[in-house]
Amino acid sequence: SDVFTGGERRFMDTHCLWIHINVALPVNRRSACALLALVVSFTLYQPATADSQDLTTSPTSFSVDAGSTGLEVTVSYDTTPTGLQTTGAGISVFYDSAYLTFVSFAVTYDEDLTQATRTPDSVVADSANLDDNSATDKRAIIAYTSFTGAWPDEDDSDRPLELFKVTFDAASASWAGETPINFVITSGAAGYTATNPSVTVEFLPDQVLPEITAPTAISVEAEGSTGTAATNTTIAAFLAGATASDNIDGDVSANVTTDAPTTFAVGATTVTFTILDSSSNSATATATVTVVDTTGPIVSAPAALTVAATDASGTAATDTSIASYLTSGTALDLVNGEVAVTTNAPSVFPLGSTTVTFSASDSTGNGGSATSTVTVSDQTAPSIAATAITIEATSASGASLTAANITAATTVSDNVDGTSVTVTSDAAATLPLDVATTVTYTATDSASNAGTASATVTVEDTTAPVITVAERAVVTLDVAAVV
Repeated sequence: SDVFTGGERRFMDTHCLWIHINVALPVNRRSACALLALVVSFTLYQPATADSQDLTTSPTSFSVDAGSTGLEVTVSYDTTPTGLQTTGAGISVFYDSAYLTFVSFAVTYDEDLTQATRTPDSVVADSANLDDNSATDKRAIIAYTSFTGAWPDEDDSDRPLELFKVTFDAASASWAGETPINFVITSGAAGYTATNPSVTVEFLPDQVLPEITAPTAISVEAEGSTGTAATNTTIAAFLAGATASDNIDGDVSANVTTDAPTTFAVGATTVTFTILDSSSNSATATATVTVVDTTGPIVSAPAALTVAATDASGTAATDTSIASYLTSGTALDLVNGEVAVTTNAPSVFPLGSTTVTFSASDSTGNGGSATSTVTVSDQTAPSIAATAITIEATSASGASLTAANITAATTVSDNVDGTSVTVTSDAAATLPLDVATTVTYTATDSASNAGTASATVTVEDTTAPVITVAERAVVTLDVAAVV
């Protein structure tokens, strides 16, 4: 009899599966009805050394500041051996959403692209822990499928082939530590192993210094001998005028501190503005407050003074009243307190009104002044002395007192006018004959000051009669009568 042994044939499909077929044929081929058995079994066959689908990443790790954004990973693909084509690959990107936020896929190679997570709200949960890493809880998916088994396109021979870029941001502004991004071929070509890289992201503790900008320097007026208080409106605004920002904390201007004193002394004071972020990184900036003294002393002059003239030239500044007056001015300065006062007083104050300027200067050279007047007036009456005189009668009634008589009867002097004073008397128009009449003399100077003195004036007839002889007169002498 003819006996056929079983036959075996192996086919390699495009998924790289070996199909192993065992067929049991009838032992008597003449009799088709004698078919004893037909057993067909399919057995997967895998070579001793399997081919693989390989993913690579660039970079392979990150070491960035906490809170960093725009972390981009470029993913490329190849096979081992290189250049093989397959039915495609489904790739999942696993990450821990506590520390990373998916931003986007940017597809570089889109031949046979069948799926891609485009937006953050399309990310799915890794509930099955497909990457065997319990630290990851989310995954984004991108998939390529070729029903002809020709992926990547044979024209794309540049291997490794860049497939896509994936971008993440830090989910926390301040968290520091390491977290993985796992790239896994979760749906690969049949019969292939996979090279699944992991990118470690190390978020460094915040080492970025905050940025601080000090306000513009200011200049303010001194308010007192110690300077100007920090509560001064201008200074207070200056101290609150610094701005600061931090890469993690944002605007932290409200947290700026200063080393400002409670009172700013006259002169320039450098103020240091300091900002400390939540990671204890600090930055400083400086600006100056200059306290200036541009205010002169306040000078107070004494009240106006009137003094008596000493003589025609006036009154010397050494006069007791004037000397006291000249030292009575005061000056008070905001910074220096009481300061010395000087005057422009002359050595002798003339008759009339003299304006005296009282001046003072502080240590910065700021001046102040005030004025007052000294009036020198003739307040002294003339001095007059009278002596008794006898005047000749001018009539049987007596005589009148003439200016010459007055001058003869008086001696006058005035401290200002000298002898140029007016002297009058109270004598009657006619003084009686042979009577000693008391007359009061009044000496009046140009300032109307008057002095008096009294003396007697006696009118006598000491003048002989005057005989007048008429022409051709006949004189008869009675001798007996004469005798």
